[in-house]
Amino acid sequence: MNVRKKLAVLVVASWCGFVSATHAGPPDRTSPNDATPVVPGVSRAAEPSSPLRSADRIVVAASRNGKNGLFVSGDDDEDWRRLTSGPQDLVPRWSPGGDRIAFLTARATDAAVQPPDLAFHWFLETVRPDGTERARVTPVPVSLSYEWSPDGAQLVFASSHEDERNRGIDGIVSSAIHVVDIDGENLHRLTEVTGMARSPAWSPDGRHLGWIESGGGSSELVVADADGTSRRALIRNALIESPPVWSPDGKRIAVLCRARQNNEGLRFVTLDSETAPDEPTLAEDAATGRPIQWTEAGFLLLKTKTGCAVLDVRGEIPTATLANPPGRMLDPQLTGAGTGIYFRSIRNGRLHLLRSSTDGRRHVDLTGSLQDVSSFDVLPAAGGTKSIQGHTGTVRDVAISPDRQWVISCSTDRTIRRRNLLTLREQGRINSDMSLQGVGYFDDDASFVYGTGLLLCDFRNERLTRTIQPLVRDCAILDDPGEVVIASSGNRLERWNVRNRSKSEPFPQATGYASLHRIAGSADGARLITAGVRRSSESDAAKRTHFVSLWDGTRRWQQQKLEGHNSNYRINAVAMTRDGSRAIAASANGDVLIWNSVSGELLHRVRRQGTANDLAVSLDGNRVLVAMGQRSAGPPHPGDPGENLVVHLDLANGVVLDLLRGHAAEVTCVALSPHGRFAVSGDSNGVLHRWTLPDQPRRP
Repeated sequence: MNVRKKLAVLVVASWCGFVSATHAGPPDRTSPNDATPVVPGVSRAAEPSSPLRSADRIVVAASRNGKNGLFVSGDDDEDWRRLTSGPQDLVPRWSPGGDRIAFLTARATDAAVQPPDLAFHWFLETVRPDGTERARVTPVPVSLSYEWSPDGAQLVFASSHEDERNRGIDGIVSSAIHVVDIDGENLHRLTEVTGMARSPAWSPDGRHLGWIESGGGSSELVVADADGTSRRALIRNALIESPPVWSPDGKRIAVLCRARQNNEGLRFVTLDSETAPDEPTLAEDAATGRPIQWTEAGFLLLKTKTGCAVLDVRGEIPTATLANPPGRMLDPQLTGAGTGIYFRSIRNGRLHLLRSSTDGRRHVDLTGSLQDVSSFDVLPAAGGTKSIQGHTGTVRDVAISPDRQWVISCSTDRTIRRRNLLTLREQGRINSDMSLQGVGYFDDDASFVYGTGLLLCDFRNERLTRTIQPLVRDCAILDDPGEVVIASSGNRLERWNVRNRSKSEPFPQATGYASLHRIAGSADGARLITAGVRRSSESDAAKRTHFVSLWDGTRRWQQQKLEGHNSNYRINAVAMTRDGSRAIAASANGDVLIWNSVSGELLHRVRRQGTANDLAVSLDGNRVLVAMGQRSAGPPHPGDPGENLVVHLDLANGVVLDLLRGHAAEVTCVALSPHGRFAVSGDSNGVLHRWTLPDQPRRP
C-alpha cells in the first residue's frame, strides 16, 4: 500500500466517529434508569453464551486474520460473517429497510480518478447483507460524509471532484453536496463547487436536507428542500463542529458550535423561527456535547468529554451522563430497544466494539474474532417499524400515494386523515358525516374516499367534493387517469371517470348475486374479479353462499365463477396483479386463494387460523400482504395459532415470506407502497403501523 493510500485509510478511520450514522429505535420510557445505562465496569462472567446474541443487526468495518473488510453479526451463536474483503471498505451504513448496506471503498486505479489525489479515492458502493449484488453507486468520488434517504431510494454525499483546485498542494479547498439514486442514476449536484459543503443529513420525512458550509474562518448551518431549492442559513458566523442532527418531527436541528460571538456549545435551531421552543437547561458536560442521535421518544444522545449523555429534550427526565467507560468511548449509538449503548473503545491497543448492559453495571465485548473495528452501524430489531394511534375508531382502509409521500386512512370515527408516510405525522384531516368504506389515490395529489358515493379529498381546505352519487361498496382503480370500476348498489359494476363525472356503458347486472361487495382489476381494466353473496334458494332466503367471479372488463360480461373457496365464509377482500394474470381472494376462514385468472385454475391455497381481512399486491406481482385478525372463523390450523398480524406471501408459490407482528388488535386493512419498500396497516383499535420491507425477506 503506497503512502497516499495509507494516509487515506487513516483519515477515513479518524472520521468514522464524525460521520457515523444510526438507525436505532426509541428508548423505553417506563424507567429513566433503563433508558440511561452507565458503564462503570466489566463483568465477563455475566455475559451471555454468545456476545453477538441480540435482536439488533450490526455491520462493522474491521479485520480478521490480517484481512480487512466488512462483517455482519451472525444469527444465534454464529460469529461475524464476512461480506467483503476490500482492504479499504469502510464506514458501512444500513439502508432504512435493512436490505442493503452502503460503504466507502478506495479504488485508486479507477479510470475516473486522474490524478490519484487523496480526495478522489473514495467511492460509494452497496452490497446485500448476504454479501451478494455488490454494486458501485457513485460515478464520482466521495469526500467521506454520506447518508441514506429515509425511504432508502437515494444517497446524499459530499464530493470535491469538480473543483480543479482540489488537485493542488493545498489539499481540499471545496466540496459540493450531491444526491444520487441507489442504482447510480440521476446524479444531481445541489450546491456550488466553490464552497466547502459537508455533512449532509436528511430530515425524517425526506423533504429537506441540512448540511454545513465553511469558509472565511466560520461556518453556516444550511437547510434546503430535497432538490436543493429554497435554501436558507439557520446559523451564521459560527464554528460548527458536528453534523446536523434532526429532531423526529423535522422541526428542529441540533449542532455543536465552538466559541465565536457567544455561539459556543450545543445549539438547537428551528426551521420556523416564529415557533422556536425554549432551550433545555443543560448540565455543564452535556452543554458541550456533540449531538449523535435524536430518538422518537425525545431523547438526544450526546458524545461528551467524559463519555456520553442522554438528554431528554422535553425536560421530563433529567440529563443522565454515562461517564468514564473503560477506555475512550467512540461513536456511541443507542441499542434498538433504546436501553443500552453500542460504542467502540481502545483496549490493549486494539479497537473493540462493545455494548453496555441494560442495567448499566457492565458491558459486553462484541469484537469476537475481529480486530480493530474502525466503524460500525446498527440496524434496530424493529427493522424500521413505526406505529401511531391514527384514529379513535376502527381503521377501515389505508392507501399510499404514488410518489410515496403520503398515506391516507379512513375510520369508523368518520374522519379521513393524511400523514407523512415516513414519519406518520398527521398533516391533514377531513371530518365526514357519511359512513366511510375505503380510500385511494388516482395520482400524487388526487385522493378520494368512498362509501355513500365517491368523493375527492381536499385536505388543504378540509372538505370533500362528491363526484359519484350511488352507494359505492368497493372500487378498482385503473391506469387511465381518474378511471375506476365500482361495485355499486343494485349489484352492478359501473365504470366511471371521476374527474369529469362521466359513466361509461354499464355492465349487465351480476347474475346470482344478492350483494356484490368486493372488486379489483388489472391496470387496464380488461380483467376484473368480484366477490359477493347469493341466496341458496328462493325458499330459504336466510341461507346465503359466498362466491368469487371473473369478468371480462372489455366486453363487460361475467366470465366465470372461480372454484375452491369454502362458500360458507365471506370473502373479505379481492385483488389482482397489474397484468391481470393472477387473482387473489381473502376469506373470513383465514384462507388466501390464488388463481390463474386466464384459466380459472386454483394455484395455491394458503390456510391460516383467524380471518383474512385485506390484501395488497406489489406492482411487480411477486408479493402480496394479507391483513389478519385473531378472531377464528374456522377449524384451527395445527401449529399455526391465530394472530393479529400481516402475512407477507410469495405470490408465485404461495410461500409465507414473513410475519409482521406488532398489532394488539385485529388487523383490518393494509397497503403497499409503489416501490414495495413500505407497507402500512391499520387495526380495530385505530392504530396504524408502518413497516419497512426488505427486498429479500427471510422466511419465518
